Amino acid sequence: MQTKGQRRNRRVEIAICATAIDPASSNSFPCMIRNGSVTGCKITCGHLHELPDEFLLQVPSITQTIGGKIVWRKRNSAGVAFQWDWRHYDDRRNAPKQQVSIDAVIFDQDRFPISDCQVHHATANDCRISIARDVVLPDEFLIDVRGLANPVKARVVWRSAEMAGLEFVRTGDLNQEPGAYVLRDPKTV
Repeated sequence: MQTKGQRRNRRVEIAICATAIDPASSNSFPCMIRNGSVTGCKITCGHLHELPDEFLLQVPSITQTIGGKIVWRKRNSAGVAFQWDWRHYDDRRNAPKQQVSIDAVIFDQDRFPISDCQVHHATANDCRISIARDVVLPDEFLIDVRGLANPVKARVVWRSAEMAGLEFVRTGDLNQEPGAYVLRDPKTV
């Protein structure tokens, strides 16, 4: 049994520069992660009073944004519990996403089909997909989106049982440059 003051996971003393982002206003505040574990961390931030209880945490060495919930505040310090349910934060990201519903097929690097999927909330650089619960996605794969000339290489940024957030990978090939794609729902074009 866990008693008051004890943590389930051991924290490691660190000093990592990060950025705390208010998902509602997109305001960002520099902060420092002072210690952390897989379940949370302690941050120090000069603008802690402006940060809402639920926010996003960007760490330059990590490609994905982490959801955080403040569990205590004291002057310029706060205890943060990480929110690993990415569906909660996906629609509140900084980049505006276009609502789409486009059929696609996921292939492995050898172009062997893995699964059908549906593309949602897309930008030219990333998207969210819905997949069957039993599909196991590799970290990187090709996704053939209906309406695009070529499959696009994608990297999984976050995943849940039936959804995943993807980042399109730049390959250096102009035909595969993510910024060149604008995913539009064929039903609305």
